[in-house]
Amino acid sequence: MVNVSSVVIDANDSDHLKIISNEWEVSDVSCSFNSPINMAEAEIFENENNIKLPEDYKTFLTLHNGARIYELLDDDGEKIGGGLHVFSLGEIKEVQEIDYLSEHGVGHLYC
Repeated sequence: MVNVSSVVIDANDSDHLKIISNEWEVSDVSCSFNSPINMAEAEIFENENNIKLPEDYKTFLTLHNGARIYELLDDDGEKIGGGLHVFSLGEIKEVQEIDYLSEHGVGHLYC
């Protein structure tokens, strides 16, 4: 896991960064952001799911509908997970559906 108080020591024009953590480990990471949605889509999602999203999260969605921040890269530059995963509305809906099925007798596995 990458420590979020890391310092960026190299950034290029792509989404790849080289960072150094508080433990002096140098890691290659990636930051990627999804395309935005409009506020009306967030409000429709709230109404359909009978939930209220935090205002700052809805504002984030109008900039990026989800993101992967500081996702670790292997030596070949392939994404291998870790970092921070900010869910898109679609991913929230998927998790809700899985949890609903789980509560009603259909098992699932979190990896």
